[in-house]
Amino acid sequence: MVALGECGTRSVAGAVFGSFAAGGRTLARRLLPHSAPGMLGTAGRGFPSFTLWRDAQATGPDCCGVSRTPSPCPSANA
Repeated sequence: MVALGECGTRSVAGAVFGSFAAGGRTLARRLLPHSAPGMLGTAGRGFPSFTLWRDAQATGPDCCGVSRTPSPCPSANA
C-alpha cells in the first residue's frame, strides 16, 4: 500500500494497493491522479525516479524529496 495523506486535515487523499512484487514506485504512479495544485508533495529516498518526479510535478503540486546521495534539485526559478 502507498498512500497520499494531508497533514492539516489528517485525511487520506488517496491510497493504492498492490502486491509486493509491484513495487512502491509503480504504486506511487497510480496515486498521481489524486494530487492537485496547491499540495506539497514529498517523496522519501526510496522513490528516486526522475520520470516519476516529473510526472508528479505535471499534476500540479509543489514537490520536495529526499535523496540517498546529494543531487541537484530542480528549481522553479531556473
